[in-house]
Amino acid sequence: MASERKKNTHPEWAVAHRKPGTELKKISGAYYLYGVKGVYDPVAKKSRKVSLGIIGRITEAHGLTPSPKTVLKERLKAAPPAIVKVMDKEYGFSKFLVGLMEGDVVPGLKEHFPEDWAMVAAMAYCRMLHRAPLKNCPFFLACASLPELLGIAVPEEKELSLMLRRIGRERGKMVQYMKRGIEDGDCVLVDATDIACNSAHIALSQKGYNSKMDFEPQVTLLYIYSAKNHKPLYFRLVAGNIKDVTILKNALVESGTRNAVFISDKGFFSAGNLQKLDELDMDYIIPLRRDNGAIGYGLLKDVETGPQHFKFRERYLFYASCPYQGKRISIFLDGRLREDEKTDYLNRIVSHPEDFTIEKYGLRLPSMGTLALLHNENEKPEDAYLLYKGRGEIEQFFDCYKNTIDAQASYMQNEDALQGWMFINHIAMQMTYALFEKLKNNKLVKHHSIKDVIQHLAQIRRVQVNDSEHFLSEINRKTKNILAKLKISIT
Repeated sequence: MASERKKNTHPEWAVAHRKPGTELKKISGAYYLYGVKGVYDPVAKKSRKVSLGIIGRITEAHGLTPSPKTVLKERLKAAPPAIVKVMDKEYGFSKFLVGLMEGDVVPGLKEHFPEDWAMVAAMAYCRMLHRAPLKNCPFFLACASLPELLGIAVPEEKELSLMLRRIGRERGKMVQYMKRGIEDGDCVLVDATDIACNSAHIALSQKGYNSKMDFEPQVTLLYIYSAKNHKPLYFRLVAGNIKDVTILKNALVESGTRNAVFISDKGFFSAGNLQKLDELDMDYIIPLRRDNGAIGYGLLKDVETGPQHFKFRERYLFYASCPYQGKRISIFLDGRLREDEKTDYLNRIVSHPEDFTIEKYGLRLPSMGTLALLHNENEKPEDAYLLYKGRGEIEQFFDCYKNTIDAQASYMQNEDALQGWMFINHIAMQMTYALFEKLKNNKLVKHHSIKDVIQHLAQIRRVQVNDSEHFLSEINRKTKNILAKLKISIT
């Protein structure tokens, strides 16, 4: 009876196509027919089933539809043609990226750059997959299925260079494209980052101080992000020697953003910077160093018995607030972090008694496990904390920007080309974050990195025989698992 029930689990319209030497499989709700044969296993001393590959897909409406491989095999058996040309091109990532862009990017590019949208998409592909400089983009596109999927010919380097300059001169169109994703009250600005740019022909390239503690020529890159999704929305380039906070206001004016919040790092706090931000009438969240005298740690006494708390990442945080020059300082206590810091310091007293003492431990104890934020009165402490923590994901964006697509430096020798190149990088990062969202929504961030998924997709190849026949190459099991988990179909 158990065997009979198993036989009847598939519908009759699918079972009708199962013949000797075939096997019916249900994959992600769809039915497929595979060829199989029995092979004797001398170790197990019995026959085992070996798959001979897919025959086709079965649907109730159309019955058995042979796979392209099956059709090609049958044609080769009937009349083997003279093989004039065989080409093997990257297909998986190309196909995935085209589908990902169709959601919002391609419509926006078509609207504002109707002649160049496909070239922009093609260059973003090269940046994401190969971190390619301009000169290598034609080579990588010639090895990919993307040009065919976009309906364009493989461009020459000069053609791409002219396109970059053309786009770079259209800053207004870039801004209009970026405004599509900006929602009122959902924007965050953070400290600008520096991009090395050693070109005498670019006025924005100026010597300026950076995190590497040098004064090499550079441009300053400012970004606006979505507070809700932590995705990049807008960029602006300014001269590398300008660090004034007025660049924030200019970015808000150009982008049309209202009610954006500026989030700084701990080194930003000073009376002069606060005065400039107030003059610009900007909302801001500024973390304070723990030794800042304005922080009243005494406010935390008995705070863990009061009602001012909220849940954050499976634990509760307590907080207290006090006014400060027309603004507010909120002090947050993380009990788990405090215990970790206490344990760490006590261990150091044992391992490094010359630097860590019980007296210093007593002085530091009130500030352990705390974070103090200076913010506007109208920003609730819990909201200010969540926005500040979102900065961590935004900082990961810059790491991704500089590493994933290798955008640490620009070698452009023309300012229009530089603007166009940064726009290409912006599109690449939009797509990178869209892929990250897929990973996050499917709870795969801990198991697969963005680079992992891109590389696995890129291993899916399309083989073309002569000019008419083509089929997908075999896909290994790990790549199939990733596709299934991300609900990605490459067909």
